[in-house]
Amino acid sequence: MRKIEDLIEDAVKCDDYEKRINFLVAGLLCEDANDTPEKEQQNNKYLKDIYDFCDNYSGEKKTYFDQLKKTIRNYLSYAENK
Repeated sequence: MRKIEDLIEDAVKCDDYEKRINFLVAGLLCEDANDTPEKEQQNNKYLKDIYDFCDNYSGEKKTYFDQLKKTIRNYLSYAENK
């Protein structure tokens, strides 16, 4: 199975990287994908991996990744406080 970072790195190489990455993140955030505690825990791990990728990214798409990082941070903060 491919690592989540590999999917992000592949998406960054495409012109429509924002749509690809947003689709991936939206899938991890949606209620249907988090219908059991186990799924929610795994998806939160994936989101933390994406957050770390965004935090370490220093390329030309940094503004996009900074915004994505903020969105993920807000979601994870909410999820921890439920």
